[in-house]
Amino acid sequence: MADNARRHEEPAPRRTDPFSLEAYLERQRAEFADGPTMAEILEDLDRFREGGIPRETIAATVREDRDA
Repeated sequence: MADNARRHEEPAPRRTDPFSLEAYLERQRAEFADGPTMAEILEDLDRFREGGIPRETIAATVREDRDA
């Protein structure tokens, strides 16, 4: 009995839970690894903002929709 009490058992091998936060974050990292950087996204937004739709056109379209 004393022999069993002194025996040190090795911890069970750690299994990866596919639903854990760590696994989720790893999947997200892999998915977005090759995506655009924040600088590239902001550059695209600036480019779209410069060539946007004129306010007059937007206002006219809204008025037409209201009248319909």
